[in-house]
Amino acid sequence: MDIIKPRIMKGTRDFLPEDMYIRDKVMEIIKGHFTRYGFRPLATPAMEYYDVLTGKYGEEGEGLIFDMAYKGGKEVALKYDLTVPMCRVIAQYRDKIAMPFKRYQIQPVWRAEKPQKGRLREFYQCDADVVGVKEVSADVEIIALITDIIEDIGFTQSKTFLNHRKLLTGLMEYLGVSAEDIPVAIRILDKIDKVGVEKVMEEFIQTGYEKGVVEEMFRLTETTDDPIKDLNKLEDALKGGTGEESASEAINDLKEIFRLLKEIGISRDKVIFSPRLARGLAYYTGTVFETVVEEPKIGSIAGGGRYDTLIGLFTGVDVPATGMSLGLERIIQVIQELGMMKEATGSVDILICPFGPEDVGASLKIAKEFRKAGISTDVYTSDRRMKKKLKYADRLGVGKVLVVAPDETARGMVRLKDMESGDEVEIGIEGVVEEVLAHLNKMSKD
Repeated sequence: MDIIKPRIMKGTRDFLPEDMYIRDKVMEIIKGHFTRYGFRPLATPAMEYYDVLTGKYGEEGEGLIFDMAYKGGKEVALKYDLTVPMCRVIAQYRDKIAMPFKRYQIQPVWRAEKPQKGRLREFYQCDADVVGVKEVSADVEIIALITDIIEDIGFTQSKTFLNHRKLLTGLMEYLGVSAEDIPVAIRILDKIDKVGVEKVMEEFIQTGYEKGVVEEMFRLTETTDDPIKDLNKLEDALKGGTGEESASEAINDLKEIFRLLKEIGISRDKVIFSPRLARGLAYYTGTVFETVVEEPKIGSIAGGGRYDTLIGLFTGVDVPATGMSLGLERIIQVIQELGMMKEATGSVDILICPFGPEDVGASLKIAKEFRKAGISTDVYTSDRRMKKKLKYADRLGVGKVLVVAPDETARGMVRLKDMESGDEVEIGIEGVVEEVLAHLNKMSKD
C-alpha cells in the first residue's frame, strides 16, 4: 500500500488543541462585545457565485479572489471577505431583515496571495456592521466597539486612525487630479504605511504628477495633535476650490465623530485624525479607519469604514452601511509570541483514573454525575499503569485527578489528587460531586 504523505496547502494552518484554547478564548471575548453592543449573528457559505464577489474590491483585491472552475467554467469563488456576502444577504432577504440591521460574523475567508508571516490564504475575520444608519453615530459606535475589544484582549496601547474618502476626493480635486485618476492616486497614497512617505512621493512623480502638486498634497495633510484644528485648516485651504463640496461634507462628518467620541469618554489619544489614510478596498465611500497596537508594536489589527453604495449594486437602491473587521490571526500570533493568556489551557476540570479494568464502570458512573453538574470530566479508560495516567493528566494541564481504586471503593471512598501540590485526600463516593466541589472551593480559598 502506498503511504500518503501528510501535508496541507501553503497558506493554511492546522490548529492543535493548545492553539484552539487561545483562539476560542479570543473569539469568546470578541463575540461577547459584539452581543453586548446589540449585534446579531450571521453566517454565509464559503462559496459565492463569481459575479457576486467581483467588481467591488478594486484592482488589487480582485486579483486575490480564489476563483474555482465549476463544471467547466469560472462560476464560483471562495469568499474574499465577509462584507460583500453580507450585502448579498441583505439584498436577497430584504423582506425578512428589519432596519437598522446590526450583524456580526466570525468565519473564515480566502485570499489567493503569496503566504508570509501574518498573511495566510485561509484566515478568520471577525466583522461587525451597522446597516441602514446614515448618521455618523453608527461609525462612532463601531470605533468604540473596536476600542473595547482591543483593551479587553489585553492590548492597552492602541490607536485608531480616522479619515474620510470624500476628504481625499476633495483634496485630489483641489490639486487638479482628474476624476478617472483619483482612484489610482488614492491607491498610491494608501501605500504610505508599507513603503513610507518618500517612496510614495517618488511614485506620484513617476506616475506623472508635478513635484509641486505632490509637495502641496503632503503639506496640506500634515497634522498636529488637535484634530479639530487640522480639519479647520483643511477647510480653509480647500474653500472655494474644485473639491470644496466633497471635502466640506467629509469635514463636517469628522468633526461630529470627534465630538461624539469626546462625549462618550474616548480620549483624544485613542482616535487620531489621519488625512493620508485611504484603505485599499474600492467600495469605501465615507469614513475609513484603521486600528494599530503600539505596545507591543504589532501594526494594524482592525480596520473598516463606510460603504454606502455597495448594497445598491445588488438592489439598485443605495443603503447606508458602516462596519469593521478584526484581524484574528495577527492578534493570536502576538498573544502566543508574548505568552499572554496562559490561563487559556485545557478545558478538562477533572480526570478520573480507574486503577484497573474492574474500576472502569464505577469511574464512568462518577463521570456521568460530574458532567450532569456541568463539570468538564475525562476518564482514562485505557488499562495502563497509574504513573502513565498521572503523566497524561500533567501533560494536558489537568489540575485535579480522581483515582478510583478497589481498596478505596470497597470502603465507599475515592482519592482526589492535586496535580500541582501533589496533595491527596479521600472523599466519599456518595455525594461525590458535592464533596469534590466543596473540597475544591476550600483549596482555592486556602
